[in-house]
Amino acid sequence: MLVAAVTGLLLAPSCRKTEVEEHFQIGEMLPDFSVTTTDGKKVTTSDLKGKPSIVIIFTTTCPDCTAQLPEVETVFAAHKEDINVLAVNRGEKEDAVKACWLERGFTMPAAAPGDRSIYDLFDRGSQTGVPQVYISNPQGVIIGFTNDQKVLTSDDIWSICQGK
Repeated sequence: MLVAAVTGLLLAPSCRKTEVEEHFQIGEMLPDFSVTTTDGKKVTTSDLKGKPSIVIIFTTTCPDCTAQLPEVETVFAAHKEDINVLAVNRGEKEDAVKACWLERGFTMPAAAPGDRSIYDLFDRGSQTGVPQVYISNPQGVIIGFTNDQKVLTSDDIWSICQGK
């Protein structure tokens, strides 16, 4: 009986269903959010509909972000009339983001909410890290995603934006 009780205690944790949350996935709608960009414009999820959109969550000191941000900027610079782009900082102050944009010559819109609220919204507790790049179709459905495991080239990003 003692063996059965101990065996039951040892097996119990492995039988419990634990729900591990994951970042938003391909096929899901972009989450509802609202941020103010570093140039003072309010951007909401609704503003990203109507065109393919790229949302990248980043930090200015992350090496993987440093590799991914220029690829997103290249797509923005070449196709800004045909797409929406929004770079959202994970938690740094606005001054850090403005300095980074100035230093790197970025022109894509950026937001620095000063906390992790947008990161947490997209990440949903998965602790995926940054960068996180979400590409959505004109209806707001996510059609592409990458994180620090793979940097997408500007050609990759544009191809996904076109639904290819």
